[in-house]
Amino acid sequence: MPAVSVPAWVIEDLTHKTGNFKQFNIFCHMLESALTQSSESVTLDLLTYTDLESLRNRKMGGRPGPLAPRSAQLNSKRYLILIYSVEFDRIHYPLPLPYQGKPDPVVLQGIIRSLKEELGRLQGLGGQDTRDTRETEIWHLREHTRPWGRWMLIT
Repeated sequence: MPAVSVPAWVIEDLTHKTGNFKQFNIFCHMLESALTQSSESVTLDLLTYTDLESLRNRKMGGRPGPLAPRSAQLNSKRYLILIYSVEFDRIHYPLPLPYQGKPDPVVLQGIIRSLKEELGRLQGLGGQDTRDTRETEIWHLREHTRPWGRWMLIT
């Protein structure tokens, strides 16, 4: 599956709507930090459309209650959420992921097998400086997640 390309203005517009504007290059740096877990102030989550609506309702002070029925298409939507946590605030940047259909279990088992092999290789590095292998790890992660077609690679 081809990667999804997102123009800089779309990301900047998204950050503006959250009330915490970030320039495109800053947002990309935040996303990379979340992926590599190199900062405690940015994390990632994966939410459904219903989860995202519940989060919005809570943020707006709404009471949780029964949600209106949603179409199957809305129920299948997923969002990669970049969460930026600062001292007195927590900002959620929702990145919509394109729906790719139900995953093939055989493909997923192959990915799991490859990831287990990669984990074993990385654990075998022992006392080596993990920063030396960071670029290699990012490349491997991108290669392993490409068949899912669910990650947004922002260039």
